[in-house]
Amino acid sequence: MRSLAIACCMAVTIAFTGCKEMGSNDANNYKMEDTIRATYPSVEYIAVEVKEHMDVTVTLGDKTLFNKSAEEQQAIANTIAGMTVNIYEANNYLRKGVLKFVAVEDRIPNETDEIKEYVMPLEQLLQEKGE
Repeated sequence: MRSLAIACCMAVTIAFTGCKEMGSNDANNYKMEDTIRATYPSVEYIAVEVKEHMDVTVTLGDKTLFNKSAEEQQAIANTIAGMTVNIYEANNYLRKGVLKFVAVEDRIPNETDEIKEYVMPLEQLLQEKGE
C-alpha cells in the first residue's frame, strides 16, 4: 500500500514538472513586437494575438511589405514563425500560426481593408526542434 502511494506521488510530480507554465503572454507580445521592429523597421502597425496558448496571429501594417511578392511574403512569414517559436514556445502549446499583411499603417485594420494572409509553419519548426 505504501509503495502504491509513493508511486502515485511520483507520477503526480512527473506530470506537473512536464507541464508548461502558462500565464500571460504580455511580456512575450512586447518582445515579439520589438523583435519584429528590429527586423523590419518599416513596419508601422503590429498586432500579436495568442489564442488559448496555441494559435498565434501576427498582423503587420506596412505598405512596403504588403506590396512584396507572394514568395517574399511567405519568406517573411517563415522568418516570423521562427521568432514565434523562439519567443512563445516555452510557455505555450503552439499549434497554428498566421501572418497577415495590411497596407494600413496609421490605424487598426478593419474588415474593409485588403488583407494578405500566410501560414506560419509553427508545427514544422517545432518538429525540427524536437518538441
